[in-house]
Amino acid sequence: MDRERIIANGWKQGACLHIRDLPTEHQQYLIDEKGWSDDDLLIVVMQSCDVVNSSLEKEPFIELIKAVPSDSYNGQLINAKNPRKLQIEAPQPLGKSHLLLHIHDRIVLDRRFIETTVLNPLCLDGEQLQILKTWLGARYNRASFPDKFMKWANQGISKLRDRLDKQVDREHICKYVEGIYMRVEPDRELDDGGCYDLHCFALISPSTPPKAQEKIQAAMEEFVSKLPEGKISVQTEDSLVMNTAEVTVQEIVEYKRFYFDELSLKRGESL
Repeated sequence: MDRERIIANGWKQGACLHIRDLPTEHQQYLIDEKGWSDDDLLIVVMQSCDVVNSSLEKEPFIELIKAVPSDSYNGQLINAKNPRKLQIEAPQPLGKSHLLLHIHDRIVLDRRFIETTVLNPLCLDGEQLQILKTWLGARYNRASFPDKFMKWANQGISKLRDRLDKQVDREHICKYVEGIYMRVEPDRELDDGGCYDLHCFALISPSTPPKAQEKIQAAMEEFVSKLPEGKISVQTEDSLVMNTAEVTVQEIVEYKRFYFDELSLKRGESL
């Protein structure tokens, strides 16, 4: 395949096209067999270097996801909050304000058509593309915890999420938090009457101002206070807040990073 021609045609990660702009055989498959609309968009989700790869043997397919244009807004679906549905801002030339995506609407198509198909100038901006990539990646790499632990810890986790979204001196606390790390023992579903041991800490930047550090400490303490006694036992010998200069790689690999990335995407910070 002609790599330079594919690039000139506008094919890259985040590029968008309407289903009606596909070759006829692909349109028929998506409209007749899957029941999609020719007004629906497809967004390229595979890496740009793979999209334009000159070898059809190495990369025979192109990976895309359907996006439905809409002017409606749902705050529960933005910033990768929901693992199955996502709402992102639409490219400005589209004429609609948002796009709605479903995790199960990913497809692969024979890649040969991109060599002769020129795209319209529709492409996600860098911020929206990052949200999309984070959302797709979290499907596979976000940390998982036992269902019973999550049920018991839900109230504390919700409170912690709310507290980390607050401001201190016009700066959001999550700006200074690199991640919330947890180790649950045993890391499996418990029989009736069991109790989980929880080791946890907020990892912060060494440059965190004292006032922000106090707020993060208070948020972690409130999280711990909301955990049900007799069901989750927090190992209090551990510090609830640690900075990156105090933690070694060997120590941190024993923990799982809890998925709070919707706060990172919302604020453009590191959490």
